[in-house]
Amino acid sequence: MKKDISYYRLINNSLNRTVQETEITAMKNAFKYDFDSNVSCKEVLLNGKSTKVIYYVDTNNVIGGKSYKVMTKPNEHLKVGDILSFDDCTWFVTEIMTNKMLTITGVLAKSVHTLRFYKSGEIKELPCAVTVGTRNYINASDNDYLRYSSSKFTVYCPDLGYLNRVKDIGRRFIINGLCYNVESLENLTQRDIDGGLIVIELNDDKPEPDDNFELGIANYYSQTQNTSQKSISGDDSIINIMPSVSTIYLGESLNLTCSTNDSKVGNISVTLFNLDGSKCTYASLFSNGDNQYTISAGTNGRHVGKQFILKAVLEENKEIKSERIFTIKSLI
Repeated sequence: MKKDISYYRLINNSLNRTVQETEITAMKNAFKYDFDSNVSCKEVLLNGKSTKVIYYVDTNNVIGGKSYKVMTKPNEHLKVGDILSFDDCTWFVTEIMTNKMLTITGVLAKSVHTLRFYKSGEIKELPCAVTVGTRNYINASDNDYLRYSSSKFTVYCPDLGYLNRVKDIGRRFIINGLCYNVESLENLTQRDIDGGLIVIELNDDKPEPDDNFELGIANYYSQTQNTSQKSISGDDSIINIMPSVSTIYLGESLNLTCSTNDSKVGNISVTLFNLDGSKCTYASLFSNGDNQYTISAGTNGRHVGKQFILKAVLEENKEIKSERIFTIKSLI
């Protein structure tokens, strides 16, 4: 390449730049250089990835309170709905400040609770906060905990594509041990390719037998049943569980035989566990010898509708197994 003025413009990365653009580039470089030494610079997780932002509390031009904001390094991206984690708290971006030449500034909302639910074969989580202007408060002045003032309230969350405004009407959530269902779900911001916020209006609801309050997931057992059954592998022609029942009544016992069709192998290990893979808490298993077993359900009425899995594994080849989901039913 001929070393004329075009050549030097190119190597200095200033081709076709105006004087203003050149000045902005210089300011960006200076800002980036001083970024890490800023006293408000924090290392955070942004959508699960480590990065650094400048975090500050803005009390200017904020009516009746304060606004939490973050600034990114020049040329880095930030959008509405992005989730940040720092100082043992979860935040998400609710607004992007416009007319910022050097960097992007985002307004934050502090998550006061995590909506947890089961969908598409896995547990989903959404941080949520109170909707601005709602008449039903769920946050204290410092946005640290939930306070319920009526049977209906509204939350807003990042739009991660987990919830559908039509299909998820009526979906139930557990919040601080109380049950709610979705009355409406709308976009709070204009969504382009990705990102944005959704606003969810919730109503009071009653507990159901298949709610898992330990995990904080409503209708956990009924939603995981089909997934668990699909994931069960094994060869039922080798391991048999008889009789072929899948229910047990509260406070009663059920006798089973776990055997093989191959006379050369017969050592079977039988265990019970919850649908989430933890130790079974709803029933007990006793071995009576000669491949005979007894399952005893507890007497706690809260266990009605709960489910657990019996797994029979061939000791000689642990890849060969048979599993069955049992449901606890009421005697009444």
